[in-house]
Amino acid sequence: MQKENKALLVAIRILTIRDHSKSDIKRKLNNKKFDSQDIEETIDKLDKMKLLDDEKFAKMYISSKMRKFWGPRRVLLGLQGLGVEKQIIEEAMNEIDWKEVLKKALDSNKTKEPKSLSIKMERLGFPKGMILKAMKCEETDD
Repeated sequence: MQKENKALLVAIRILTIRDHSKSDIKRKLNNKKFDSQDIEETIDKLDKMKLLDDEKFAKMYISSKMRKFWGPRRVLLGLQGLGVEKQIIEEAMNEIDWKEVLKKALDSNKTKEPKSLSIKMERLGFPKGMILKAMKCEETDD
């Protein structure tokens, strides 16, 4: 079996578990000691087979993290860490109403004190200004 085909099989096996970014697949194949030419050819084939799509990956990643109430900063760092291009991240993140995600996160933590709730929302990746505005709205709604 050719090394290129072996790299393709390894990449497909990785992708059957879950989606990955192109950069992540490159890194994993590189860690398995495939040469850079085989890796690039494998990425091209996966791209043509529509098995690798960073735009789709970014949207799925964001959707997954929103269910855990991750904020925009934490999601951004996660996608950057996975090697997704800045433009793709920005486009995918601009489709999200982060205020609504924050509202749901606040609603699911109503029993917490305001200070600890604010700290938790910051840890989840929401900007302080957004948190304070949302918490003020919550107070006026009550």
